[in-house]
Amino acid sequence: MTAKSFYGFKAHVEITYDGYIINYVITKASVHDAVEALELITSSPYYQLLVDVGYVGKDLHDFLKKQGFYLWTPYRSNMKGTKEHNSQN
Repeated sequence: MTAKSFYGFKAHVEITYDGYIINYVITKASVHDAVEALELITSSPYYQLLVDVGYVGKDLHDFLKKQGFYLWTPYRSNMKGTKEHNSQN
């Protein structure tokens, strides 16, 4: 049996509603989304953002909310708090 190795990349991309790329970061595939989220989000000219569920973390979410950012993150229907999660209250 031979050992296999894999090395990949991940793109963290900010795209406008019109589909234009306005910011991006390329990382190793092993880097967690939340690691790049802070810099990418805080450098955004927009304050209401649709982000992948990988960016969800209570501490990061609370910090960004205090900075004036609103993160809309689609939850799976079986996740606790789904209905309340994207409430702007």
